[in-house]
Amino acid sequence: MQFSSVFKQLLIITSVKLNTLSSHVGYDSSYLSRFSTGKLLPKGKNAPILFRKLSIYFSKQILTHNLIDLVSKEFNISGDPDSLEEELYELFTIAYQKSIGHSDLEHQLVESEILFTVDQLADFLLSSVDDELVVYGNDELVSTIMKQLIISKKKYKFELVINGCDQLLDELLSNQPNIRISRIITEDDFQFCLINQSLYFSITYFKQSRTYIVLKSQLTNAQLNFVRTYLSQVKSC
Repeated sequence: MQFSSVFKQLLIITSVKLNTLSSHVGYDSSYLSRFSTGKLLPKGKNAPILFRKLSIYFSKQILTHNLIDLVSKEFNISGDPDSLEEELYELFTIAYQKSIGHSDLEHQLVESEILFTVDQLADFLLSSVDDELVVYGNDELVSTIMKQLIISKKKYKFELVINGCDQLLDELLSNQPNIRISRIITEDDFQFCLINQSLYFSITYFKQSRTYIVLKSQLTNAQLNFVRTYLSQVKSC
């Protein structure tokens, strides 16, 4: 399903007017109209922010007007009120991914967005690391990386900066004695990876399908300094 189809169908089901929606998501109604007809796609760098705002607003409308059964049948989602916002966000994101191939300009804007399973992402990160790998904010990804290192015949030598997965540390260090472990203590609700102190990956994880949308970018010096400073404040050992 294309992004425009998902967006338009939700507008129809909830009877939401574009002028009303405009005030909640911060987009002019003329832009929203073009999104619904497929004449325009959200800009790549702003798309996740818009999808979150749309998900919050539509989930409230759906629950308020008891439309969840209709929506779950229309889009083949679980129908669980507690996960509705996240499922709508995933629905928008995946539909957007399917749509960008139909727009050369949009494809150029978001060509660094990659869809991974957890195993594929762990394998990709390990194949890219030279001296440091920071995995921040996702226990399942950390666990998968550590399990791959435990069973790997290749001997790695780099610093792994993680939070969680204490139960795997001894086994990891037994099989990979040249890996240095540093720990992060954090309560922040965001996720990213940093490879070799320069290649940054922000992560959006979807629990329902266990897939990741990963946005890759080469950091500027200013951005890199910000990330490194932040990490130095939360690294515990």
